[in-house]
Amino acid sequence: MDYNDTNVGKVKICKAERDVYAAIIDEKVAMKIGHGHFEPSSGSQRWSSALEGRDYKIWEAS
Repeated sequence: MDYNDTNVGKVKICKAERDVYAAIIDEKVAMKIGHGHFEPSSGSQRWSSALEGRDYKIWEAS
């Protein structure tokens, strides 16, 4: 989707739907908010779960 440069880094919006919002920040951290499905693609990055709770999940690149 879209890449946005912010003063804290580059943010890629991967999914923005009614039940889930997901983004990748600086190609180092992926996050999703909402109960919908999202998993970061495993192209050149390997992602491992860093934190998870009700309706959110955070991955870090390894």
